[in-house]
Amino acid sequence: MRYQPTLIQLNRAEGVGYEGRATIKLQSGITYSTIELETNIVKRETIKRVAIDVNGNEIVYASAVELDLVDQVLKKHRATGRVILDLARFEYRSIAGIRQKELVTLPTDDVTLIVEFGAKDAADPTTPTMKGKAWALNNQTGQYFMPSMYRITQNIAAAGEHEFVFPNAAPNRWIQRLMFNENNAKISKIEIYRGALRIFEGTRADVEFAMQRLADYSPLADRFVFDPTITGFGTHGAMNTGQRDSLKFKLTVDSPGAMEVLVEGYDQVAAIPQAQ
Repeated sequence: MRYQPTLIQLNRAEGVGYEGRATIKLQSGITYSTIELETNIVKRETIKRVAIDVNGNEIVYASAVELDLVDQVLKKHRATGRVILDLARFEYRSIAGIRQKELVTLPTDDVTLIVEFGAKDAADPTTPTMKGKAWALNNQTGQYFMPSMYRITQNIAAAGEHEFVFPNAAPNRWIQRLMFNENNAKISKIEIYRGALRIFEGTRADVEFAMQRLADYSPLADRFVFDPTITGFGTHGAMNTGQRDSLKFKLTVDSPGAMEVLVEGYDQVAAIPQAQ
């Protein structure tokens, strides 16, 4: 199977400005592997949100800081002013895993890249600029999966064990990575249950050792990262969320407070045709 994404320049961005919302209309009918924003912004915190809207639904969103943290975990090359939203994951071992989260668009889809800017930082230039680029393919294999990236928030009542059921679980929904923001509470242990069955248990030291040994990933000082795909298989290693209310997490934390979690994964949106 031939696989060769190529670099293309996106349409001109409209509405670029501090404390504003810029948009780029994306060409439909092609497959997107990576979205790149080339800006003159110095502080990543200034770009509050990067999102892709397909037919009125935001399928992925994250801040520039969060996207940069993902790159730090994966030890990807980074540069000031460049914001990268990887849909394909080239670090995986198989074509299926690499392409699992690509954005396949149909000719009839309405696809928009949305970038929200905050206030100008003292280090930022007077006038912001932004150009969009993408690594993309023309070949289509059908729109069977859609990438997902979004946040959920957990309100931790007290230090000790905090349990939560993964929200909006479904048999067609998979998790590839969870990034817990530890600005209020630090995680020292994680347990995961499917119903009454415990399917994962590890201390922070266990998880971060595995990240480095199995995937050569880099742990973060202020984030706890759980990645079921660290063995290198983005499809077969992804965690299915299962039936509603069936996937439960138990975290051991050192203090109370709100904790945001960046969720990366994908949804199956259509049945895959079977050979007759």
